[in-house]
Amino acid sequence: MSVKPKVFVTRRIPDAGLKLIQEACAAEVARRGGTCGAVLNAANEAAVTRFLDGDLSFLDIPRVCRAVLEHHHYSPRPTLTELGELDRWARQETLRWKTATTCSVMG
Repeated sequence: MSVKPKVFVTRRIPDAGLKLIQEACAAEVARRGGTCGAVLNAANEAAVTRFLDGDLSFLDIPRVCRAVLEHHHYSPRPTLTELGELDRWARQETLRWKTATTCSVMG
C-alpha cells in the first residue's frame, strides 16, 4: 500500500474577496450564535478534507462554507441533538457542493 504524498504550494491568493467571505462568516457566527458555529465548523472541516484529497480548490473552501452557513436551518438555542444533526447535514452538503458556480445547497 503506497501513500500519495501531499504537495503544498505557498503563494499569494489572488482573490481578495475570499478574505471578506471568511470575515463575514466569522462575524455572522459571533453575532448570531446558535447553530452557526457548529455548521461553519463542520462545513470547514469537510471542505478542508476535500481540498486535501484534491477534490476542492483551496479558493472554494470559504465559498462552500458560506453557502452551507447561509442555507442551514438556524436555531438560536439548539439542543445537542439538533447540533449533531446539523453537523451531519453541513458535512453532507459540503460533500455535495460542486464549484463556486454550481452549488447543491440551494434549499
